[in-house]
Amino acid sequence: MDPLYTQLVETIQKYHPATDLSKVQKAYELAAKAHEGQMRQSGEPYIIHPLNVAIILAQLELDLETIEAGLNSIASSICCRNRAFCSSFWEASQ
Repeated sequence: MDPLYTQLVETIQKYHPATDLSKVQKAYELAAKAHEGQMRQSGEPYIIHPLNVAIILAQLELDLETIEAGLNSIASSICCRNRAFCSSFWEASQ
């Protein structure tokens, strides 16, 4: 598992210790799939950006829906360009 995703889960569990994180897991998997093969100008995988956004939201102790949105805000914009991805995005986010 991605170390940043592990950090995200640990951060959430500090203020929501008994919370079901399955939707956060789905949001992460979807974001990872959406950005698969994409690299930042630095050469790092693009997924680090939405993960870092989600970690910041978790550090602010925001609700899980907001954290999920942070993971997938860019993934949802891909839906505008890729109908097959779009249908899997909406199915996974339910």
